[in-house]
Amino acid sequence: MVTAAGRRIPKALVAQLKPQGKMVLPVGEKGLQKLFLVEKSHGEVFITEHAYVRFVELLGEDGF
Repeated sequence: MVTAAGRRIPKALVAQLKPQGKMVLPVGEKGLQKLFLVEKSHGEVFITEHAYVRFVELLGEDGF
């Protein structure tokens, strides 16, 4: 679970997922974001969108 929102899904975090791994994270502009589920299975990455959420902003390369 990533607890801060960035502008995009960080490639570095996706690369760290082990096979069959799952990650939940908020992505979007300041104030309102969408919650994403990222799953890695059989060498492929699957991304699904879920509810709208509000998290603090992620700082750094993929943040604000």
